[in-house]
Amino acid sequence: MVFSVSQRRQEMGTCMALGAERGAIMRLVLRKGAVQLGIGTVVGIALGAGMSQPMRIVLYGVETGDPLVYASVVVTPVAAGLVACVLPALTATHTDPGGGDALWLMRPT
Repeated sequence: MVFSVSQRRQEMGTCMALGAERGAIMRLVLRKGAVQLGIGTVVGIALGAGMSQPMRIVLYGVETGDPLVYASVVVTPVAAGLVACVLPALTATHTDPGGGDALWLMRPT
């Protein structure tokens, strides 16, 4: 997401200069992250379900169709992915319309 935001910072700065609100820019970045996260989650669930039967040999004390395991395997990466989308979204909302550095939040102080 950081790479995507840094590539599009001029476009986002221009949109803000033309009157786009920070909330609209933030929603744009978060929506893109959510789409990527959704695709990854669906593919991961499908692969996990497909590999659960061959992996039952090494799963000690866990049923291959245990809903708690599937829930935790989905919730943990989704939560981490959403947190990982917030920093670039905040960075995008602080883009300087004049072409300044959009990644000022990531610079060490």
